[in-house]
Amino acid sequence: MLKLPVYITSGYPCLGYNHRIRGVPNSNHCNGLTTDIKVKIQSN
Repeated sequence: MLKLPVYITSGYPCLGYNHRIRGVPNSNHCNGLTTDIKVKIQSN
């Protein structure tokens, strides 16, 4: 198991915010089914 930080970049947006960013109105994010994450891996 790698012990790396996980950053949530997008989760459950309110409909107003989703509209402002021109998101899809009935997206999986708006339905609470999806989240976006980022894992930062350092290279030596």
